[in-house]
Amino acid sequence: GSRPTGCSGWWDMHTVGGPQNYVDSLYKDPNNWTNKSDNKKEIVVWGETMGVGTPDDHEKIVKWYEQNGKTGYDYLDHKKILNGYNDFLDRWGFRKAFPTASDLFQEIGKKNYFFWQKVIENCRISDPVDYIVVSGWESTAVENHSGIVDAHRNFKSNPGIVKKACVPNDLVVRPRKFILAKGDKAVV
Repeated sequence: GSRPTGCSGWWDMHTVGGPQNYVDSLYKDPNNWTNKSDNKKEIVVWGETMGVGTPDDHEKIVKWYEQNGKTGYDYLDHKKILNGYNDFLDRWGFRKAFPTASDLFQEIGKKNYFFWQKVIENCRISDPVDYIVVSGWESTAVENHSGIVDAHRNFKSNPGIVKKACVPNDLVVRPRKFILAKGDKAVV
């Protein structure tokens, strides 16, 4: 991440990038986790907090263009990408699991929203953190795709996944590991 500012009662750290998925190292124990702060002297902001790249729902975007008789600057990009995903689903026999490319994009989007849910929770369990900035709005078809919506403002999955971390009172019980080997014990 970049160096935090810290002047006039304001502390802001940008950590754009990140591991591209929620990993166990983002919460190690009750004293050591990502986005933790002990700074009670300033307004604490985690600006542009990490990110996780997931594809847009190219099928929804292409359908919007076609249903509205529009071509847009990125229509052909989305159409080419969608054709590639459809070819992949057909060639490798994944249509049973994902009847449409949109079904696949929405499933992949769950990774993005699970990541944001856990990062928001990490910030909320650190009382000195005043707010965070979640990467939200994409702007181009060829992008890092870390936003919570795509370039056409479509949700990448069910937003209820992220909403769970944003309720006024949220009890967070964080395991040290989300994936355990057979026989390992869960530690919370």
